[in-house]
Amino acid sequence: MFRRLASHLSDEFAGLGLLYGVMRYRQRPPQRGPASDADAAALLSGDPAKVFGPLPAGVDPASRSFPPPVAEAGRVPGCDRAFDFAFPSTETTEFAVNNEVRGRLWRAERTDGPRRVALTLDGVTQPSFGNMRGFARTCCPAGIDVATIDLPFNHRRTPEGFRPGQLILGGDLPHVLSVLRQAVRDAAATFRGLAESGEYPGGVGLAGISFGGWTVLQTAALLGSVWKEQAPVGPRWVCGVCPAADLLLALTDGGAIVRAARRNLRLGPSALTELAPVANSIRPGAFPRPVPADPPDAAGEGPNRVTLHAGRYDRFVPNPAIERLAATWDADLIWHRTGHMGLAAAPPYLRAVSEPWTHDALWR
Repeated sequence: MFRRLASHLSDEFAGLGLLYGVMRYRQRPPQRGPASDADAAALLSGDPAKVFGPLPAGVDPASRSFPPPVAEAGRVPGCDRAFDFAFPSTETTEFAVNNEVRGRLWRAERTDGPRRVALTLDGVTQPSFGNMRGFARTCCPAGIDVATIDLPFNHRRTPEGFRPGQLILGGDLPHVLSVLRQAVRDAAATFRGLAESGEYPGGVGLAGISFGGWTVLQTAALLGSVWKEQAPVGPRWVCGVCPAADLLLALTDGGAIVRAARRNLRLGPSALTELAPVANSIRPGAFPRPVPADPPDAAGEGPNRVTLHAGRYDRFVPNPAIERLAATWDADLIWHRTGHMGLAAAPPYLRAVSEPWTHDALWR
């Protein structure tokens, strides 16, 4: 009972802080129309091939690295070096800082076999690399690299005068859909670059937290279906941590952090019914399982390459959507006795989430 109450209070206070400190910062009016040059009719078509466009070309982070090297404080034990990289986004917005994808890669000091990398993405309001460094602290000592990118309008891609994440949910439906399109395309370009670079014969895993969880799940879903013929290789495994598994539902029925988004979207029950095709185009569970199931080993066991983590007391994202996705994709669903903020940011939970990524069986 105490843990439930503490988790609810933590989520509610954090949600209110994000609502008034981020989403309603300076009381800016909502953005109207697509943030990029994407066509509004295509975004609202319900056809994922039109919503997300063709698979973007891969960009190898190592070829796009730039000085200076990451400061010692930004590295982690077991990390040989860390470097930042950048490349142009395929989507062009009015904010130049958002048109360049920024990322960081922590390279493991030692590997016992083929080099592997986990591409990890953070949530909707990312102020620093804290969560991603937490993943790197687990993975690098085990010989696994960790790469990340800043999602659109987040972290180092935040335009002056706004807060990180404010412009992700700060507009009408065409605006939000255009940001989702850019997030997935940027993630797909990074994944493809890592997979095709030749640096990672051991494979590339995909993992994300909250909005980053939706992004990697949607990216994996498209790689396994809409982009399947264009993608030479898919992710080795996929992991969503308290993901927004049904983003339109989260935006219309979620907790405190999306109240501002609900006000901007102005979608009633009848509108939601009409937008069912749009919702399906951005719902990972509407697509086939992106990673094939492995046959069981001699003991009748084997790793499940799709894993979802949910907080029992989550007040931000609807847990029933995560349960439905787990059932649809036959994924492992792991419950944690905490709320959204605990699972998404507390170091003990980040370690518990990422420790299974170091198991050899998951990469075979």
